[in-house]
Amino acid sequence: MAAATAAPAAPPSTSGLDIYLPPSSPLFVYSPNIPPPPAGASADANFTSAWKGIGASTGAAPAQSGGWGDTTPKGSEAGAGNVKQTGGNAAFVLNGVHLTSFTPIFDAPQGYSTSLLSSTNGPAAAWTTNQTFPQPFGPSSLLFAVTCADPAACPSAPFIFHGAHIGTEVAPPAASGAAGSAVKNAVADDASGLVKYTGWSPAGKDNNVIAPGSGDYGGTLSMTATANASAIVKFRGTAVLLRGVTAPPLGMFTIALDSATPQAYTARDEVTTHDVALFFASALDGTAVHQLALTTLPGGDGSTGAVIDRVEVWGAEGAVGFLGDDGNIVIPPVSPIVPPSTGGGGSGGGNGGTNPGGTLTGATGGGAPSAGAVVGIIIGVLAALILMYYFFRKYGRPAVVKPKSNEVNKWDAANNLQAMKQEAVLVTTVAEQRYVYPGMIAYSDLKAK
Repeated sequence: MAAATAAPAAPPSTSGLDIYLPPSSPLFVYSPNIPPPPAGASADANFTSAWKGIGASTGAAPAQSGGWGDTTPKGSEAGAGNVKQTGGNAAFVLNGVHLTSFTPIFDAPQGYSTSLLSSTNGPAAAWTTNQTFPQPFGPSSLLFAVTCADPAACPSAPFIFHGAHIGTEVAPPAASGAAGSAVKNAVADDASGLVKYTGWSPAGKDNNVIAPGSGDYGGTLSMTATANASAIVKFRGTAVLLRGVTAPPLGMFTIALDSATPQAYTARDEVTTHDVALFFASALDGTAVHQLALTTLPGGDGSTGAVIDRVEVWGAEGAVGFLGDDGNIVIPPVSPIVPPSTGGGGSGGGNGGTNPGGTLTGATGGGAPSAGAVVGIIIGVLAALILMYYFFRKYGRPAVVKPKSNEVNKWDAANNLQAMKQEAVLVTTVAEQRYVYPGMIAYSDLKAK
C-alpha cells in the first residue's frame, strides 16, 4: 500500500485540546462488528478477529513527545491501564469525530503490520505506536487495521491496544495570522442537579455493582440498570464531552444531540474502567442552547445500563455553561475531587484523562481556598473559643445551694419526745414542774428505774 502524503501539522491554538480515549471508549467500534473495509485497505484484510478487554498489560509502548500543541509525553498510559487485545486480522473504527490529529498507542509483536485509513487524508501504511497522524480540522472517519502475517502464531502473541490520543478544537480555529480563540470550560458533576434523570440513582447506594472511586469527579457516580432510562443536560458552548464508566454489567445506549438522529454506543466491556469518554462532539453553534440526551437500550444478553460521571463543555468566555432550572446559564464551581489529568489507571478500574493544550482554563469560581481565607477562619475559631470560655466563667457557674440545716430551736428540742430515748414521763402539778413552755407542762423522770 502506498503511503499518502501527510497533511501539514495544525498550528498551536488556544482552543486546541488533547483527549485520551481508553480502549473501552464507546467511540471506538471493534471488529468483527465494523462495516466492510473502505477503499485502500489491504485486499486480504477481512477483519474477522475479535478484540477482548483485559486488565493492565505488562507491555509498555515507548514514551515520546506528542503532536502540535501538546507537550504531554504520550505512551504514559501504556502498561498502566486496561487494554484490548487481538490475535489475528482485526480493526477498529473511530467515526465522525472532529479531529486535528490521531495518535494510537499499541504493542505489536513480530508478525503484525498496521495501517491507518482516513476519510480525509487517505491511507497511511506501516503506522507505529505513538506516531501522530495530523488531520485538517473537521469530521473524520478513521480505520486502524491490524494484519497478522502468521495466523497460526498470532493468537499466542496478541496485538495489544492501549488507547489513543485525539487532538481536536473546542472552538473554531482562528483565521490565518489571527490570534486564537479565547476559550473557557465548565464542568457539571453527575450529582450537581444540572443533569435531569429518569430512572437513575446514585451509584453505590442502591447497588454495589459499581461504586465511585477516588478518581471520579466529585466522588460521585450516577447509574441505571434499566432500559429506557434517560439523562438530559442543556448547555451553551461549542464542544461537549460526556464521561462515565464502562463495565461488564452495562449495555447499549443512544446519544441524541439536539435534533440529530440518535447514535448507538455500548458501555459494556470485559473489565471496569472509570473516567471514560462516552461521547464527544465539537464545532457546535456557540450562540445556541444545546441538549444532550442519553437513553439506555434493553440488552438481549441481560447487560443493561449506564454510568455517568460528569459533563464538560467548552466555549467562548461569557457564552459557556449549563442551563439551570431558572433558565439562566450556570457555571458550577470546580469540584474539590478532580480525577488525574492523564493515565489509564489500574486493572479493573483504570482512568482516561484529558490533557488541555494551549491556554485552556477551568471554570471560574470554586477551587481551593486561598491562604488568607484559611488564616481568617482559624482566627475566627480561636476568638469564638475565647468568648465561650469568658461567658462560661462569668455566667456559666452553677448556683451553690446551701444544705438545709437540721438544727431546731431549744423549745422544739425539748418537746421532741419521739426522737428521745423512751423514758417514763410524769405529768404533775404546776408547782412541781421543771420546764415551762407554751402549751404544755411536763416533767421528765430521769432517774433509773
